[in-house]
Amino acid sequence: MEKKYYLLAVLDDEAQKRLTALSEQLTKEGFEYTRYTPYHITLWDSDNIDEQSLAHFKKICHTTPAFETALGSIGLFGLAVAFLTPLPCLPLITLEQRICGQINDASDGWVPHVTMRMGEPEYIKQAVPIIAGLFTPFSVRIEHVELYECGEGYANLVHRYCLCRN
Repeated sequence: MEKKYYLLAVLDDEAQKRLTALSEQLTKEGFEYTRYTPYHITLWDSDNIDEQSLAHFKKICHTTPAFETALGSIGLFGLAVAFLTPLPCLPLITLEQRICGQINDASDGWVPHVTMRMGEPEYIKQAVPIIAGLFTPFSVRIEHVELYECGEGYANLVHRYCLCRN
């Protein structure tokens, strides 16, 4: 079984509640979706993890202040993923660059987003108008980052890194 590791900037508890309510409404409208992790913005992924990377994540997170941004719009990756987009935010961009730039220097192409639904094109075409009707922009806070090991039908929390208090 193939596994992958993801480092996630996890949204605060209030954002989790709001997004869960939105997701539950989508489910009531017929758009089922299984989610294995808290709502988040993915910062990094890899097929493996080592002690050097873990130490790097710890150092970066423990020296990065918690911060606020907002989810401001709806976006698409083709017709495969419908997501909410955070507003441009220097602390989020800086966190991602510090995480990726010092490990593999591969920060190009990163699109920060919070996935709401993934699926076949017809499913996404039908779900987007429902999301658009339910979503209004709101503030979110990032206070911690979590590392998950993921595979077919599972996601296991490996480590939680708290951002420093500002």
